Amino acid sequence: PCKHPPSEILKRFAALSDGEKSDQSSIAKFVDENFEKEGSDIVPVVPSDYVPNALFLEKIADEKYRKLGRFVHRIWPSLSRKTKNSQHIGSALQRSNTFIVPGGRFRESYYWDSYWIVRGLIVSGMTSTAKGVVENLLDDIGRYGLVPNGGRIYYTQRSQPPFLSEMVSDICETMGNDEAKEFLTASVDKLEKELEFWAKKRTVTIKGHKLSRYFCEGEKCLLRPESYFEDFSLCGTDEKLMRQIVATAESGWDFSSRWWDESGDENIRNLKHSKTLETIPVDLNVILYRYEKNLSHFFEIIESFEKAEKYRILASERAEAINELMKDETSGFWRDLILVAESERNDFLLGKIERSEHITPACFFPLWGGNAFYSDNAEREIDALEQSGLIGDFGILTSLRETGEQWDKPSNWPPLQQIIVAGLRSIGSRRSVQLAEKLAKSWLEGVHEAFQRTGYMHEKYNGMVKGGVGRGGEYEPQVGFGWTNGVTLELIKEYYT
Repeated sequence: PCKHPPSEILKRFAALSDGEKSDQSSIAKFVDENFEKEGSDIVPVVPSDYVPNALFLEKIADEKYRKLGRFVHRIWPSLSRKTKNSQHIGSALQRSNTFIVPGGRFRESYYWDSYWIVRGLIVSGMTSTAKGVVENLLDDIGRYGLVPNGGRIYYTQRSQPPFLSEMVSDICETMGNDEAKEFLTASVDKLEKELEFWAKKRTVTIKGHKLSRYFCEGEKCLLRPESYFEDFSLCGTDEKLMRQIVATAESGWDFSSRWWDESGDENIRNLKHSKTLETIPVDLNVILYRYEKNLSHFFEIIESFEKAEKYRILASERAEAINELMKDETSGFWRDLILVAESERNDFLLGKIERSEHITPACFFPLWGGNAFYSDNAEREIDALEQSGLIGDFGILTSLRETGEQWDKPSNWPPLQQIIVAGLRSIGSRRSVQLAEKLAKSWLEGVHEAFQRTGYMHEKYNGMVKGGVGRGGEYEPQVGFGWTNGVTLELIKEYYT
């Protein structure tokens, strides 16, 4: 954040001599005199609804998971923040309510992380804090027309996987009917606005069907400000590659071989072979299907039946597109689509598409999407999951390839565990429920062992090694950790109370 008005800082910089501008010590002095310490525009706060001994902890039967649950619950205050009021400009987006940061290097809130954080806060009985987190994101839509990737001004050019309607639904579950109706009445216009962003800015027409992708448009997204050095080192002056990298960051899966071109020698593929702009992701479209379905339900609750029907139809059309274009009947699961000729326009009619060969947990998001995507208790799809190679000894692996990227094998990420487990549970057959329990408990076993070894909750884990933590990517593994805490609390409550 700035110590002085930006116009004054620019004048001071202009007054420096050419020698001072190229002298490291002079620049360091200039920065110290004109800018506050990084991160000082966000300050710690203890949530008003936090209590050290939450009621759900008393119901955990297994002693080791009661201890783990207690430790995780008591992390929330250390991750709670509020924005600091300042007369000058900082990069932090102003927040009306307390928010939860992931931890480690991540000092601000992040969009899709917030979904699992909110679910964990609800388990902890911190429903007021959870509602505040959601209201902050709704406020963002009013200001920016989308939910930004994270809580910094430089994140407002891109979003992340759109889980906001799921968060609104979860908050409503904690309320009585009248309160939920009031909350929805205040929220639906902003939710519509977010869907409009994805429809207008991130959607293509393929063989008469509308499906969505991650994208990057405009010069402002050429190099990520938060990773400028890394992007410049990788991309140089290649603007197309810069846009691929930014689109991948919007996906949340940054970075993974899932987005790489499959042609050529797989041993030399890397980030320079990214084709995220040309990829139509299964998981994104399932999330948006549920968004449309949720919005239809919300409008029914507030008795706006014409709009309820509008979003019911949109959800039905998206489900049809996912099943027709993405379902691989040979393998029994769904695949990302690849646009053979990427277009700068979002409304083009494309004749030729290919299905991606990459197998990741995204291929099974339709199990979480609901019964619009399967029949017969999803027996064939569960067969495909069990035969996919994605089930590790300690959770679902992120891919089948070891590349050194963090969203690849052997990493297993907490959000993907929760989605797959929740999807299997929702099917409701004996087989699906048993598999969900097996996956949840094996993942928790790895998390508990890592906690015993390190004393921390980690951003990601190693799905092939008991107690192993995730590695790889453009930064060191982080601890804290917001979404891990949320998923851990949810699964402990589900399977050990």
